[in-house]
Amino acid sequence: MKRVRIFTSGIPTVGELEKELKRTRHRHWFRNIWHLVLFLLAAAVLAVVVAAVFFLPARRMQDNSMLPTLPEGSISLTIRDSEPGRGDVVAFQGADRVQIRRMIADEGDWVDIDRNGNVFVNNELQEEPYVRDKTLGECDIAFPYQVSENSIFVLGDHRSAAVDSRQEEMGCVPKDQILGKLVLTVWPLTKIGLAS
Repeated sequence: MKRVRIFTSGIPTVGELEKELKRTRHRHWFRNIWHLVLFLLAAAVLAVVVAAVFFLPARRMQDNSMLPTLPEGSISLTIRDSEPGRGDVVAFQGADRVQIRRMIADEGDWVDIDRNGNVFVNNELQEEPYVRDKTLGECDIAFPYQVSENSIFVLGDHRSAAVDSRQEEMGCVPKDQILGKLVLTVWPLTKIGLAS
């Protein structure tokens, strides 16, 4: 319902007209600003959604295989079309769900793990500050092990509990199943930062 202003005397004075014009302009200006703010907010939300879906999809850690780096329930953003390297945390399509593990070796590399859990790639001992409890863990493959063509060898940071390339159940991960490299952890708040 449009509000009509009624003037006290029959014919409005110039001052009253100017005051009414100023009030009307202010109301239009305020409405235009409000519309602009709403439009910018909607555009920002859309940009975030598009970025999350197409460029930086979010991945949720569904088990404790990457402790202490990524606790169960943590959420990280991945970047697609990125060639992961040794030590990068990657998301890949597992048999029944998306899995997250650390890339240890690339195709053609030789991997060896001793009884104490020390990892060697091409006979070089790997420094692994992200592993809290080094152990050989459950393993049903023979070492030294050569990574198959177009695949990567992955391990969980929680070596005593992780199912990873040490078991035939998972084995090496084909490169065409890699969904991306984790770049940023956004949840929980205590773990916010670059994925490492």
